[in-house]
Amino acid sequence: TGLRINSALERIVRRCLEKSPDRRFHSAHDLAFALETVSSPSAPRVDSAAVPALDTRPHRLTGAHAAWVAAGALALALAALAAYAFTGSRTPAPPLLQLDVSLPPGLTINSSSAAAFALSPDGRTLAYVGTLNGTSMIWLRPLDARDSAPIAGSEGAAFAPFWAPDSLSIGFFADGKLKRADLRGGPPQTLCAAPAPRGGTWNRDGVILIGSNVGPLMRIAATGGRSTPATTLDASVHESSHRWPQFLPDGRHFLLLTRRSTFENTGVYVGSLESGTLTQVIPSTISALYASGHLLFLRDGTLMAQPFDSTSLALTGEPPRTIAEQVSYGAGLGRAAVSASDTGVLAYSRGANSATELVWTDRTGRRLGGMGTGPRTVQASLALSKDGTQLALSRMDPKRGEFDLWHVEVGRDAPLRLTSQTGNEVSPAWSPDGRRLAYALSGGASGIFVRDLANPSGRDVELVAERGVVVPNDWSPDGKRIIYEAPGAEGKPDLMVIPVAGGTAATPLLATVFSERQAQFSPPDGAWVAYASDESGVSEVYVCRSSDCGGKRRISSSGGFQPRWRGDGRELFYLAADRTLMAVEVTLGTAVAAAAPRALFRTSIFSALPFGFGYAVSGDGQKFLIDTELDLEMTQPVSVIVNWPRRNP
Repeated sequence: TGLRINSALERIVRRCLEKSPDRRFHSAHDLAFALETVSSPSAPRVDSAAVPALDTRPHRLTGAHAAWVAAGALALALAALAAYAFTGSRTPAPPLLQLDVSLPPGLTINSSSAAAFALSPDGRTLAYVGTLNGTSMIWLRPLDARDSAPIAGSEGAAFAPFWAPDSLSIGFFADGKLKRADLRGGPPQTLCAAPAPRGGTWNRDGVILIGSNVGPLMRIAATGGRSTPATTLDASVHESSHRWPQFLPDGRHFLLLTRRSTFENTGVYVGSLESGTLTQVIPSTISALYASGHLLFLRDGTLMAQPFDSTSLALTGEPPRTIAEQVSYGAGLGRAAVSASDTGVLAYSRGANSATELVWTDRTGRRLGGMGTGPRTVQASLALSKDGTQLALSRMDPKRGEFDLWHVEVGRDAPLRLTSQTGNEVSPAWSPDGRRLAYALSGGASGIFVRDLANPSGRDVELVAERGVVVPNDWSPDGKRIIYEAPGAEGKPDLMVIPVAGGTAATPLLATVFSERQAQFSPPDGAWVAYASDESGVSEVYVCRSSDCGGKRRISSSGGFQPRWRGDGRELFYLAADRTLMAVEVTLGTAVAAAAPRALFRTSIFSALPFGFGYAVSGDGQKFLIDTELDLEMTQPVSVIVNWPRRNP
């Protein structure tokens, strides 16, 4: 593989590599001036595209020589940035330079996470989670060198690491814990538990914030200790997660991504260490970054930059401009595959974006086969009919960015779209006879509707019309009632029951100051209800009587959500905080008896929505249909842009 670079830039690199000091540049100012002469509105690009192996033209390099020249070119650009920052207007602005950083042979990055790498604040080193020979570790790649090296003791690393402000330490997640590695030496230090992390950030006062798949941001000292909540979830809008935090320059305010029930309210927000108030910056399902006075965010896979005032905490009136196209992102994680330094260096990856597939597994997690549901996209909210012959789910329309309801006959793999209206149709629930579907509509309007599949030309019946978000959970086994979530007096979801025939108002089953959701009637008679509640401080699974919620029994032992019954009501399944599928043997009578929970297998269930279910269970409890986020390994280079703010629209 060869390398093509600007011929004038090559001459500068060769001069810097001269053995004789007299033939090199005499100062950083001279170097910056020379680099300015090769600057132009279009970036000179160092590209790793394949070229003929033999070419004698002076500006084409091959093999190790090319790699060294590429590293040298980047080193010069970084040096020019440093000189410019140090001398200010007395030094010419460094040129725009773009190049690709290749991965070592055999090493891969999981691109479905879109959260595998992070640039150091000084812009000189790329840290990433790489897998080699089946072992994932944190790897470091100095941008002015050819090779990467792993951090000893970082085995099992997952998700993007994050840097200390001085670029001398790294925070990373491994084995359900937050750890810290000092790059000057010594083994990594464990700081706290982090069972379901979603990013971290570190300020100059030694405060670390970490995001969560299900929960608020947590705060911990960089020296370790007890973690405490830094934000509070807003249950009135079904807020389920605060993730991907980033401190702003003052070290007190931070950006974060929220997950809420409606996509117009899901977005990038600004928070503060001193206040629990969150202010929306932009509506988005993907995280954003602050760098070089700009907010960097994705729009349909295109990386955009718009000036952002870090004092007023608002975008300016200047329109956004394009920085890069076809940028990878993880829809499930809500993360763009982008990182930026404080010095004008930006890194991003291109290629396939996350999607999900439906996979049948046995009780060990062994794959039994897939289910075809159409072109690759994001799917969520699975509901299997009681007889196991029909599947209802929500699929994202890539063009509209909204979820529609789809129907699939199990075994035929011929999906049929049921809805296409404005808004998101989610959380389907089957009637016991498999003839009707209840679903939630959110976005603009909200409510619970019932679709009669035997009458496709008929109009959907609005069962619940209410301000706020309402979500159907399940039908009673006799088909007469639906249990659903509705905002209570304090905005947190309560469990309500309404007759399907109408004419009678809904009655509360469980209305407290806590959040209750994801209720499921017990088969075969519906005498009991399983549900998730945060009354203990974290989401746990409980069972109580469906008549008055008496006889309550906690089922999960260390966090749980999305409970599902086996067809005979003798076993209950749920997801732990780290998305491990758990199983509990249950005896229902005048009271509830439950065995200790058992872990079946770790899932990769997609979690784009704060309601609905990411899996379904066969009637005999031997098979599971998992909405699995595709594991797309990234072997293509990471693209790096030096002095990206100079890029023209």
